[in-house]
Amino acid sequence: MNKRKALSILVGILSIVGMASLSYPFLMSLNPSARAINNSFATVHLPKLELGVIYSIKVDGVPLLILRPNEYQKQTILKLDSHVWDKSINSYHETTGAYIYWGISPRFGCELAHFAPQDKRSNNREWLGGYWDNWCEVSFDYAGRSIKNPNMTLNGFVWNNEGLPSPSVELKDGNKLVVSLYSTLIMKK
Repeated sequence: MNKRKALSILVGILSIVGMASLSYPFLMSLNPSARAINNSFATVHLPKLELGVIYSIKVDGVPLLILRPNEYQKQTILKLDSHVWDKSINSYHETTGAYIYWGISPRFGCELAHFAPQDKRSNNREWLGGYWDNWCEVSFDYAGRSIKNPNMTLNGFVWNNEGLPSPSVELKDGNKLVVSLYSTLIMKK
């Protein structure tokens, strides 16, 4: 082996080691630290949940929507099963008997508005009630799923959008809800 070939191999090895050394801190910064994970839970007081009432509780500046559905809302969720983009989304929590999801747009982070059910609207559209993202013009049902059928949306506009993100929650002492804030890290500006 001549000196030129040995030097080329050495430079190649040093380049690979240098690239790995420089990329390691960046790759490690993509993982949350133990401190961030430990501080990523918030405890909120859970009010007595009444059937059909939508509760909005600010958690770290983000509205958390909680709904223990009444019979009408349960029926609309079932009726919309075939009219949503992803019916496998499950924001229902057995321990609270409620649907729990973040009340902001998954795409741009703007706050959602609730619109009560309305009978037939223009163009024979039927709005069964739910949430509307006024920036993206996306309609969501009471389970937090994005509606794909234009005749079932608030304004007839359809865009394939993911459902509302649902945090992991745990009920403690009957009236305290421990909410994971980890899912809001992506949504915050």
